[in-house]
Formats: sequence, C-alpha cells, structure tokens
Amino acid sequence: WAIAASGKLHALITGKGFRESVEISVRWLNPLAQWLITVVFSWWAARRGGLTAGLVVGLAMFCKDRIYEGFFPSYADHHGLLTTAVLGCVLGMVFMGAGWWRRSEEGEIALMPTSPEEARGAARFSALAGAAGMWVSAASVIPGIAVAGAAGLATLLLTSRKDAQGRTQNFDAEAWRVWGRTGAVASFVFYLVEYFPNHLGLRLEANHPLYSLAWLGGAELIAQAGERWLGPREARWKKPGKLGWALGAVVLAPACIALLGPRVFLVADPFLAQLHSEYIQEFQPVWKTVGGMEAHVRNMLLLNDVLPTVIGLALVVILRRRTPPGLTAASAAAVALLGLGALQSRWMLNASAAQVPVTLAIICWILALAPARARLILGPALAAVIFLPSAVMRLNGSLDDSAHRRVGGKDIADRKSTRLNSSHANISY
Repeated sequence: WAIAASGKLHALITGKGFRESVEISVRWLNPLAQWLITVVFSWWAARRGGLTAGLVVGLAMFCKDRIYEGFFPSYADHHGLLTTAVLGCVLGMVFMGAGWWRRSEEGEIALMPTSPEEARGAARFSALAGAAGMWVSAASVIPGIAVAGAAGLATLLLTSRKDAQGRTQNFDAEAWRVWGRTGAVASFVFYLVEYFPNHLGLRLEANHPLYSLAWLGGAELIAQAGERWLGPREARWKKPGKLGWALGAVVLAPACIALLGPRVFLVADPFLAQLHSEYIQEFQPVWKTVGGMEAHVRNMLLLNDVLPTVIGLALVVILRRRTPPGLTAASAAAVALLGLGALQSRWMLNASAAQVPVTLAIICWILALAPARARLILGPALAAVIFLPSAVMRLNGSLDDSAHRRVGGKDIADRKSTRLNSSHANISY
C-alpha cells in the first residue's frame, strides 16, 4: 500500500507515468519512514527520560548498521519496520520500569517511572509498537513481544521483595494489564484491517486473534505473578482459577499449531522447514553468517550487538538486587534475543534492536554516578563514542565505492542473470 501510494503521489506531482514514479519514489520511501519513526521514538524517549535518552535513541536508529540497513533507499522491504517495532516494544517496557515505579529525588537519573500513570503510558507505547510489528510480520515480532514479557517477569523475580514491602519501589500490576489489553486490542484491529471480511480463517503464520488472546493472557500472568509474589505468603495460591484462563489463553495458539500442523501453520510443513534450515541464510546459525564476513564488519557486529549485553549482564550480576529495574529488564531481553540469534541469524535484527535500551540503561547508570554538572556533556559524549564510529565507517565505505564505481559481485551476478532471462523472454534489459 505504501509503495503504491508513494508512486501515485509522485505521478500526481510530476505528471510522470505510474511505473516510472514507483521506481523513483521507492528511493526515498524507506529513508522517509526511518526519519518519521526516529522522530517519534526519540521525541518520546526525550519526554520520558530527558535529552540524553532522546539523543541515544535518535543516534542509534541512524547509526546502528542492523537498524539502518533495513531502511536503505530503494530497499522497500519490511525488515526496518520489524526491527524498529521490536525496539519500540522493548524500549517501552524498559521505560515502564518492567512494572516498577518510584518517586524520584531531584536531579536523579533513572529509567524508572515516577508514578503508576507514567508506567502505564510507557506500557501503551510498548504495546502499540509491538502490535504494529505484528501487522507487518507476526512471525518476526511475536518472539520480541514474548521476550519483553519474559524480561519483565525476570525483573520482578530478581527485584527485592523488601523494596516493595518497604515502599522503596512500588510494583504496579495494572501496568502489565494495560500492556496486554492495548496490545491485544491493537493487534486485533490490525487483523481486521488486513483480513476482514473476505479472508478470515485459521492461518497462524500471520497476525491472528489467537495471538492477541495470548498477549492478553500473558500480561495477566505477569500481573498476577507480581501480586502473588509480593503479597502475603498465605495468599499466593488463592483463587487459582484466575490463573487458569490466562494460561489457557497463552497455550491456545501453540496447541492449535501442535495439533493441526501445516493445515494452520505452513512453516511446520517438513519440506518447507528443510528449505529454511538448509538453503536460506537467515535461518542458519549466526556463526555461519559471521564466518563469511570481513574482519572489520565482524568486529563491529560484536562491538555493537554483543558488548552492550555483556556489560549490562555484568552489572546485573555485580549489583544484584541493587540493579535498576530498567537495566535488569533491558539486559534480560537482550540476552534472550541474542540466544535466538545464535540459533538463527535472522533474530540478530531483533537482538540489535534490544541493544539500544541496554546501552541507554548503562549510560543512565553511569550518569547517576557522575556529578550533576558533568552529565550534560558526559551523556552526549558517551552516545557519540558508542554509535558514531559505525556510521562514519559506513559513510566512508559508501563514498569510496561511489568514487571508484565499485559494483558488488552479487550485483554483477544478478545483472547477468537478469540479462540472460530477459533475452530468453525477448525483453530488453
């Protein structure tokens, strides 16, 4: 729809034919989408966490290779939208404090909401980003949504019960219920926009109401886990029926896939699964993909997409229960997505998105230790040191390729193949 709309708009303005207008307009369609998403995300982060938070998010979305490459000019594909959807989902969950909030002291630097209303607002942002991603590709974004919820649950269990009982920090279970309701309703609306009324059916490769129901149930499980874990011991297992419906909502979609197989989930077809696992690179383990990279590209990948998680995880281990909930949640999400990326390299895009909240949480933790007067300079300096080098390398490489008129080997092969096929079809290339 976006490609067609951009072509029609260009044709209307320039008077060119529709086909030529489509070819021209897709050059700026993806960069425009990136710019709009970056403005929204960085503005929202700045409102929630201050100028440094907005700067970190904005720089990351333009400088991180795994995010930027999804928005290349003329690359009218869905990968950039999916990566930013996961970024928004995890970032919102971190700004929601994984359900925790605390009244801040003057001058305090933290990614923690200062009221239940702030936590619930961040939960809505997270859920809307995830639901939009499900509309584009449920198979790619649902794991990111599940990881965000699991990270919130891990943060809950790792946060001291004494903090909650002593009112040092407060857990708001309703924030998770808002997250679930918003995500379920928004993803269901996107389902209706896409399929109603002529294409309704039990197809679970794409967005479906069963996934919306699972989101609602999963959020309820996290909310109840918090209420029961932090409540009196004698009340932990009262009214188990309240857990029953939520657990049933979560398992319904996987149960349908397990019972009905390829009839409802085509990816479960053995032949298609074999094609994916043996012949499509993005379904290969990440070490196979990394092995074919040049050394400097591989090193930059490790620096940008692994090192922040290692540092975040180390801080969680060192600080233990003194770790800010935002840092715990971001690190847990990043570790889980890196684990998925180790199994299949396509998940490295989601893992790269999760590095942004981890990096932001680490910077905020550093700033909290620094003198107030140094924070204004230290925050932007850290963000620049972390994110700008990869962007400079990418820009210099592109300028050098253009200056020497280099064409990649795959581009040459594709061109030869296209010319050969065109000649057989009596079509000039």
